[in-house]
Amino acid sequence: MKCRICHTKEANQTGAHIFPAWMISSAFDEESRTRDHEIIWTIRTVNTPRPFFGRQVKPDKIVETIGRELWEDEIKNQINPVTMDHIWCRDCEKRFSMIEEYFLINVDRKTENFNFGETCHILTLESVNVFLVRLFIYSVVVRADLVNFAGFKLYSKTQKRLVKFLNRYLAPDLSETIKRIDQSYNKGQLLRYPFRLIKTEHIKGDTSNLIYIHDRYEKPYCFLINRYILQFYGKGNHAIHKPTSFYGISGIISKSSNIRNYKETSFRLCLWNRDVWRKVLDRIVEVQATIEFKQIVKMVVNGYRKTYGYKPSRDQVNEMLKRIFDLN
Repeated sequence: MKCRICHTKEANQTGAHIFPAWMISSAFDEESRTRDHEIIWTIRTVNTPRPFFGRQVKPDKIVETIGRELWEDEIKNQINPVTMDHIWCRDCEKRFSMIEEYFLINVDRKTENFNFGETCHILTLESVNVFLVRLFIYSVVVRADLVNFAGFKLYSKTQKRLVKFLNRYLAPDLSETIKRIDQSYNKGQLLRYPFRLIKTEHIKGDTSNLIYIHDRYEKPYCFLINRYILQFYGKGNHAIHKPTSFYGISGIISKSSNIRNYKETSFRLCLWNRDVWRKVLDRIVEVQATIEFKQIVKMVVNGYRKTYGYKPSRDQVNEMLKRIFDLN
């Protein structure tokens, strides 16, 4: 199969992260190690399987997490939900790694001070190359689209244009990438898609953050990538719409100063302290728990109807739920 980025070489990259390893590691491992130590839960269905355990997770940690050792068939059938095989080639992976490193060094590592009083603290990073930041953002969005992560799909026209940008400007090394950008007469096209990026405060050892893309929202697309919140507009004119509510995130954003990046000359990043982010996480848990509970109730009602031929009463449903959850 051909690489779905360059469309020329074989898609020979295996174990590729959909999102940069440094960006998501602290969501799955208390020590923020990037591979083989992760414990990854999914939250999307009632029939959620056991978490994925990296190869270096110790047996006693597995027992602590799920109450027993993994069965042999569970070990064989483990699937890491944030890595993929044979979607793009090794050369494209090198290009991704280059732009990831630029963002890591010039943005992520330079924005660790969360000692501020505002709900939303806005940084304007004058020294950061806005075109390189854009290529990083596009590389993340495109990879999520190519693997249909959490049901996410871009507009077809937008996806093709973003892939075109990556192929035109991303080189194996940073200097050549900058050269390609500088020599382009229409590099301004890179700035046509509005986006907002928020970084949240992290407490060492905390693994409560999520990797999640809301599959219902398109104006903008909404990503939770561990410490980062990304709102990305697939069309420039969509930026005139009020951001759709996203677990309260858009409401917080709408009350702050404009943090949108659109045809920008300087990159803007918003910082949220832990108190603000904790409220969002609590809201996500509340919404997901409600969804899960409704699915369980539906399963109970359908099972009863199939067994007895009629729908159970509310009291009967409550009694069965008590037994399921051992609420006596």
